Amino acid sequence: MKRDELWKCDTDIRIDGKVAVVTGATAGTGLEVAKNLARRGARVVLASRSPGKLAAARDTIVRATGNTNIVTRQMDFESLVSIRNFAQETIATEPRVDILINNIGAVGLEDKLTADNLQLTMQVNYFGSFLLTFLLFPLLKSSAPSRIINVSSLAALLGVVDLDHFNDVGRYSSFGYYCNAKLADILFTVEMDRRMRAAGVSGVSVYSMDPSLNKSNFFRNYGGHIETFFNAALR
Repeated sequence: MKRDELWKCDTDIRIDGKVAVVTGATAGTGLEVAKNLARRGARVVLASRSPGKLAAARDTIVRATGNTNIVTRQMDFESLVSIRNFAQETIATEPRVDILINNIGAVGLEDKLTADNLQLTMQVNYFGSFLLTFLLFPLLKSSAPSRIINVSSLAALLGVVDLDHFNDVGRYSSFGYYCNAKLADILFTVEMDRRMRAAGVSGVSVYSMDPSLNKSNFFRNYGGHIETFFNAALR
């Protein structure tokens, strides 16, 4: 068995007719997940803030899979208005959403508040996904059985949840905010599952997962030696 195959878990189960929304889908894990879904027949909605990267990702997926049912839609997680607009357009144009993969993630961002008065790293890595899930939930529920997958990270083990200072600028390092956000992703997943069970909601499953680290542009905001070191060490 080849080294790469030790870490590979794949399936050939067809999902024709299903609609999947993947955030952060223009590179890295998000792009590979979108390829997999497209290869198995899904209609895939790619969400990212860059029109150029969205177009390139769509072309890559179509070439790799032969599936032309790939939709690109702009969404900037630094803006709650952008997230609401994305959700509104998706609800208006998609009769169903079967899979929502909250994959977007970034580290090394500037320590500042967004226009929504939220700490930037926390908004991009947690608050944005929370809002998107909340807005798309009615469509996910009506499309049941459906799934929500929140991409977290092993870094959550280093996170803390201090509700009195969750959104403070200057309190944590960039990586510290990232750890906190990923812990929040997991806690949100657990609490959402608990509330759905308590309310008798069936057919919507919610999961949290760690995709592990792979060679990508994830560390691009650090740049220099840090980015070079991690990419040299990773497969």
